[in-house]
Amino acid sequence: MLQIRQAAPDDLGRIMEIYRSAQDFMIRSGNPTQWGHFYPTRALLEADIAQKGAYVLTEQGAVHGVFKLQPGDEPTYRVIEDGAWGSDAPYVTIHRLAGDGRAHGVFRACVEFCLRFSDHIRVDTHADNLPMQRRIEAWGFRRCGVIHVADGTPRIAYEYLAPAVSLVPMTRAYMHALYRDFVYDPAIFLDMALFEKAKQYRYSPEKVDAFFDMRSAEADSLCFAVLFEGRVIGELGLRHIGRSSGTCELSIHLQNDSVKGRGLGTQAERLGLRYAFDTLELQAVTADALVKNLRSRHVLEKLGFAFQTETDGFHCYRLDRAAWYGQR
Repeated sequence: MLQIRQAAPDDLGRIMEIYRSAQDFMIRSGNPTQWGHFYPTRALLEADIAQKGAYVLTEQGAVHGVFKLQPGDEPTYRVIEDGAWGSDAPYVTIHRLAGDGRAHGVFRACVEFCLRFSDHIRVDTHADNLPMQRRIEAWGFRRCGVIHVADGTPRIAYEYLAPAVSLVPMTRAYMHALYRDFVYDPAIFLDMALFEKAKQYRYSPEKVDAFFDMRSAEADSLCFAVLFEGRVIGELGLRHIGRSSGTCELSIHLQNDSVKGRGLGTQAERLGLRYAFDTLELQAVTADALVKNLRSRHVLEKLGFAFQTETDGFHCYRLDRAAWYGQR
């Protein structure tokens, strides 16, 4: 799986090789003018690295890709023709993404990483860069119009807005709304005999009240309602928050199959991780998933969690603060 970290000066030689490979590919693919053999310059890349905006994608220590992540306003995006941006919310921009062709999923890994910093991403590409257009659109970016880069040449402008998921402190009312239509997922049961009993679940106001009171009494935990389009769809917890250890455990439960497989849980977990690292300033977050729960394992790995060990039928994961921010 690809890992992402900030580029360092000693990566520059390899970065130049990757851009040369990308330039050659563009020229062979009918896109000779976007980068030619002249862009990006060495000086520009040195500045990207010095400003800590350049990131490299690695696999088993080898560098296979590079991009610049730019937070804040992009001056060339202030004027857009033949369309309009879908949102004026703060955004980050992906610039100068390139791979060496030896690793799969470079674009996906880049976008997943950028979503750690913002729910709103913008990117642009040349009209002749059909392979990049296909990747951008396949990921769900919306074509917004045409912008002009610094040299005056046009580019197709895209943006991506993550699902409108939010986390709010769990209330008794939200807890009842969640469990009124809750359906247990067999993927979370190690003992299927317990699932057979869970299938008989019936909403009980008294039991939900007791569960809410238990959650509220956990002094070292935070419980959030996961909201989507104004309604509660799940519960996310940051549990066993250790101020001295700087760690916590992430957990999530979605209401039923109608809200699964749509990226909503992934976005909720991403927001939970932002809270853990940005607000609580923790050093690491742990999580686990049943070995058979491939969907949950995939989400954790996509978010950057590293497998630690297998115990009692569970895969145990850890995500360190430095890895979340891509720090070396």
